[in-house]
Amino acid sequence: MNHRTLARRRRLRRERTDVSGLTGDEFIFGKRVRDGDRINILVEGDSWFAYPRPNIVAGPASNIVSNLLEPLRPTRLINALCLASNGHTLNQIVDRGQLARLTRIFKRYGEQMDLMLLSAGGNDVIGGKELKGLLRDYEPGFTARDCIDASAWEARLARLRRDLETILKLQIRFAPQMPILTHTYDVAEPTSRKGRLLFGLVRTGPWMWPVMNDKNIPEGALRRQIVQELLNDFRNQLLQIWAQYPDSLLVVDTIGTLSPNDLDDWADEIHPTPQGFKRVAAPMYDEMQTLLPILPDRDDSGRYRLRVI
Repeated sequence: MNHRTLARRRRLRRERTDVSGLTGDEFIFGKRVRDGDRINILVEGDSWFAYPRPNIVAGPASNIVSNLLEPLRPTRLINALCLASNGHTLNQIVDRGQLARLTRIFKRYGEQMDLMLLSAGGNDVIGGKELKGLLRDYEPGFTARDCIDASAWEARLARLRRDLETILKLQIRFAPQMPILTHTYDVAEPTSRKGRLLFGLVRTGPWMWPVMNDKNIPEGALRRQIVQELLNDFRNQLLQIWAQYPDSLLVVDTIGTLSPNDLDDWADEIHPTPQGFKRVAAPMYDEMQTLLPILPDRDDSGRYRLRVI
């Protein structure tokens, strides 16, 4: 491929982002920051921000970001850089390579940033490999709390706090005017059922189910209660950090939005269906609109209607 072809492709990508305002390309994002007057949004996180559409490239919006930002494309109000990726843990986001990239973005564009959307911590808590280190081998009579290794869980929560504070310190130093908006996930039912993409040709999960089998934890309500305990503790930690950094962080409590064993809400163990993601996104958009009143009103169908302010 020659340099003219590459240049043409890059120009086309720039033209597309001029319309859409949503890109994963830092160069294109930076150009719009310099040349435009849109709302500048940084997006970082895991599969709740990056989960693919049911047919990979087609189908309804299937993560929080696609519900929040894609309908805004025709308004030409936003300029968003999306760094989210499936499988990301909060710990990986602040790992050396990714932290270096995030730091560079904060340094270059921090003063022009209006909002950061962050979805992180879920994989650190209930992702298969991460969950395995938090659970004890089941013994008769164990409660959900007994199944959790208290010392390992305390250490994990402390790590999560340090990792989040690493991002908050970047925000305080380089973009103090830019709030970080995050969420608390929701409680799903551990199950062997796999998610289905591309008409079932691609399957996802399970993650929690095999770990709990390995730990001999009985099937049924106890498994869901363990997930509830872990996510409630994580939520409480996020709320505590929010109280400590009220000018930097805003937490949308999404626990209880979905029903744990409802197939209309959950595509697999840890990912909502498109309908479920739409429901989780709704309170997050309400907070976005409070922070950025220029954003249009949103109706029940998820469409936006411009308003005069």
